Amino acid sequence: MATLSSLDVNNITPAVVTWRWINETRFLVGPDPQIRDITITTRFDSQETLFDLNIPIRLKGIKTGTFLIVRVLPSSISSFDFIEAPSVPDEVRDKFHSSTLLLDFRLNQRPKLLVSVEADEPLSPQRTQSGAVLDALRELANVTVFSVYIANSATSKAQLQQIRHVISDGLFLFIQDDLTTMFRGTGGKVVTLPSSTQLPPPAYDETEPPPPPAPIYDRKRPRKDDREERDDDIALIWAKLEMIQTRHSEELYALRDENKDLKQEINDLRERLIESERKRQDLEEEFGSLAGLTSERVRELEEHTDVTFSEVWQDMGELTSEVNAMKLRIDEDELTSVPMTVRPDGNKIKPSQYLGPSLVQWQWQWQWQWQWQWQWQWQWQWQWQWQWQWQWPLPSSLRRTPSQVTLLVNGQWSREWQSRPHYLTYLA
Repeated sequence: MATLSSLDVNNITPAVVTWRWINETRFLVGPDPQIRDITITTRFDSQETLFDLNIPIRLKGIKTGTFLIVRVLPSSISSFDFIEAPSVPDEVRDKFHSSTLLLDFRLNQRPKLLVSVEADEPLSPQRTQSGAVLDALRELANVTVFSVYIANSATSKAQLQQIRHVISDGLFLFIQDDLTTMFRGTGGKVVTLPSSTQLPPPAYDETEPPPPPAPIYDRKRPRKDDREERDDDIALIWAKLEMIQTRHSEELYALRDENKDLKQEINDLRERLIESERKRQDLEEEFGSLAGLTSERVRELEEHTDVTFSEVWQDMGELTSEVNAMKLRIDEDELTSVPMTVRPDGNKIKPSQYLGPSLVQWQWQWQWQWQWQWQWQWQWQWQWQWQWQWQWPLPSSLRRTPSQVTLLVNGQWSREWQSRPHYLTYLA
């Protein structure tokens, strides 16, 4: 558990204040002069416990720039919490370029306003920007719920978590404000700012007459009486120029980095294109060589096919001659060697009828096939079939049946000879 003796928090960080006023969300972002920041002082230690909002402003009665303090004491806080802001309004995003923490304050009384004793009362602004800041402070001084945006950091979260435990446990110091030492030793005072709806209209005798019109023929430039105000304006201009230059430098560095990445990407694409072109040329050369080799193989195949066909026709002629010679031999054998039989009953035998058929069948089959395949498959097949039937005359005394000789060329060689006996019957 955190205690005041263990705490040592004394931080000052830029801040943006926001609150609700007449159902509208208000923001206090830019003080006067705008080159300075609104800050929040967080002090929780064994000497003092408080939150201070420091708003730079220019008030009448004070020659130099000053600031107005919105002080929040832990004794006036009913609840305090903080979160990482999930979404940031545009007003806050322009101030903080990183993630932010949102500090929520709920008070049981209005915050205290402190200003230098040199300021005139009622408070009056010196410039238009200070008037806008003062109007915002009139609203902020009359609310009890408001929030503060600060930059996010691990140290801030750890310290704020301890402060939240201390406030929830009611551990805080009550120290009487030493107003005499504030504002660089000039002293401070507590002021009250009524809201803009509570301000009465000015009395007639308190209103100032309008300024006299400028002379028509006056060629002299009006001279500013406040040299410090002019210096602040010049400083504001320089600050804006420096901010613009810084922003342009950051954008320039980002563009250079992006340009460098694009150049590297273009170089990579160029190398890939060169490699692809080289591979394409290699493929073209390879396909050209394959086409030439294919043409050469086809030409060789055609020559081989012509030679093979001529040999086949020559073999067929020789086979035809052999078949004719075989046919003549078969005819001679059939006519000279007819088997004779005698009936078993002892009757005389005489030629009467040719009882059994005589069948001579010869088959020959041949097939030639040549096949060549390379990369693409090429197949050539040749098949030839021929059938021939022949019947020869027999003696008129014999009854005959057709004898057949069949020649078949169909892929294989075969020869089959079949014969059945011839019977001559002689009657007694």
